Amino acid sequence: MAKQNRTEYFLGGNTVNGFYSVYDSLTDPKSGDRLYIIKSGPGSGKSSFMKNIAAKAEEAGRKVEYVYCSGDPDSLDAIYIPSLKAAVVDGTSPHVIEPAFPAVSDTYIDLSGSYDFAKVQAVKSEVTDLFKNYKGHYKNAYEHLARFKSLALAGEYQVSDHIPAIRKKAKTMMRKYGVLPTEKKENVKGRCRFISAFTFKGYVELSDQLQSYDRAVILSSSCGLDSLFCAMVKDIAQEEGVFSLSYLNPLMPEKIDHIALPDASLIFISKSALAGKTQVSGHNVNLDTLVDRARVKEIKVLKKALKKPATLILESAKAELEMAKSLHDQLEKAYNPYVDFGSVYALSDKYYEKISGAKNHL
Repeated sequence: MAKQNRTEYFLGGNTVNGFYSVYDSLTDPKSGDRLYIIKSGPGSGKSSFMKNIAAKAEEAGRKVEYVYCSGDPDSLDAIYIPSLKAAVVDGTSPHVIEPAFPAVSDTYIDLSGSYDFAKVQAVKSEVTDLFKNYKGHYKNAYEHLARFKSLALAGEYQVSDHIPAIRKKAKTMMRKYGVLPTEKKENVKGRCRFISAFTFKGYVELSDQLQSYDRAVILSSSCGLDSLFCAMVKDIAQEEGVFSLSYLNPLMPEKIDHIALPDASLIFISKSALAGKTQVSGHNVNLDTLVDRARVKEIKVLKKALKKPATLILESAKAELEMAKSLHDQLEKAYNPYVDFGSVYALSDKYYEKISGAKNHL
């Protein structure tokens, strides 16, 4: 999927806690970002609307950030154009988004006008059933993922005793790479993203994000010290006023898989969180040297024993997401004949002109 003029990631995920959203980190109104929130139903052209704007921006030589949907990783949930400080997002369920500062930095885009309301009544019964059924499969999927959580927690090593040592090591490495400023900066807020998501296709990883930094540190740990290290880097960056990008674990988003410090073109990568096909190179750090060897061996044995039942649970969750995706496709198919896509593209063209031509105009 990688292209020179684009960045790709997720801002929501199907997790052990249900749907987890960090869409509030898409834009920062205080920095002058503007947010356009699309409100409409299935099949009304929301993704097409955003793809059209993104294509026009790329044609003009602008970089575009693409935010994909964890329900359907081939579909867009949002775009952000850094040079225009503007984002367009699907603000409907499950990642419901409302304006933080209406008319000041955020505004609605209503695409419901693309429906032929009179004719769509012909599929009313079909649509009603599909809505109910596809949401039921998401509910089932999240119940399976909750079961996965209990297994994952059973195999966890308690890392709290290592916080002082890991924090010291993180700060030492940040200083080594010249990340820490000579003077602290105020009000620098980091952002969160997912570079992978658990979807109806299984795990989908947008690994090009990890390879876009000039310097990388590869963290190895069987005991979860890699995630703790990333959390310490985030805390230190916040304290020192250094901008950071936290890449969250796709199933357990309270954990940070990788963390980047873009201004220094530096990223810390947890080797254990990488998909099998993803290859990265950099300075290797084995954090398990801080743990007793016998304990490390115990953790590895326990994780191996839990792997098979955990895999079976994830396969059940994936099957439910596949059913939800199939029913959602049917829902969009039911609506599509009654949608005026010509009007969607025409409105999209107008919004691109508005976004690119008048930076302060919503």
